[in-house]
Amino acid sequence: MANVGNYNDHGRESLVLQQKVGYSSVYRIWQELKFYLDVFDNQSSISMKSVAEIYEVWCFLTLRNILIDELGFKEVATKKQELQLKKFFEYQLKDGFAGAFKFERDDGVKARLAHEPRFRKTTKPIRTYSVSQEPDILLEVTFPDDRRFIWLFDAKYRIKTKNSQYDDVNQDIEATDYVPDDAINQMHRYRDALIRVNESKHENGVDKSRPVFGAFALYPGYFNQTKKEDNPYSDTIDEISIGAFALLPSIVQESSKSNNGYQWLLDFLRENIGKRMSSNVSDL
Repeated sequence: MANVGNYNDHGRESLVLQQKVGYSSVYRIWQELKFYLDVFDNQSSISMKSVAEIYEVWCFLTLRNILIDELGFKEVATKKQELQLKKFFEYQLKDGFAGAFKFERDDGVKARLAHEPRFRKTTKPIRTYSVSQEPDILLEVTFPDDRRFIWLFDAKYRIKTKNSQYDDVNQDIEATDYVPDDAINQMHRYRDALIRVNESKHENGVDKSRPVFGAFALYPGYFNQTKKEDNPYSDTIDEISIGAFALLPSIVQESSKSNNGYQWLLDFLRENIGKRMSSNVSDL
């Protein structure tokens, strides 16, 4: 092997592969993932990532793109993330809020998108009173009248279908993609565990509230979201603001743009962040 020299030829890409249907969509998603690496201070090789971790990163990028491309926000601040080395020589974000994306809109609405923020007994103004919590994605929206809402999202690269190993209750469930039950239970836990503490409002010096307006799992369920097919979790989302959204990359044709892979999530954000937000909604 000592006689083998360095490879000096130019890298080549297959023209046959580039002409295949769907190549442009795959290439676009890969470019988005490389863009996310900029948040890691241009470290293009951080560590080996599983498909579940890549799906989580893609879900984060999809939310960012929805805010910019669909809801009219402009990105005003992006701070480089700090990394810390954990066991097995894998790097992770040191603080999810330190590198949060910040957005503003012409009507005065502001948004903040954070990846894996950590909440402990010592964090302020939002803390926990028992164990620490670390949701995958946090979206915080502040309106001009100082109303503030927080939605949490957790990416789950798992599906529960008919006769699935996760289905321990109803064996007659129809052949529809659902998120596992433990993922929905985790959404309840997030909303109940996080408490906002304001130390200046009440006479006793402490005002507490639950700031999480809704918590939702994101999972790779396959649906035709643009053909009036209903989200199987629409009832629970409307009633208790807990549920799930199917999220998959859309096959984008050259002549048109499709939101089929995230239409339900887009409709939800349009309804709640747009001008149709009800003025009588308060912290839970």
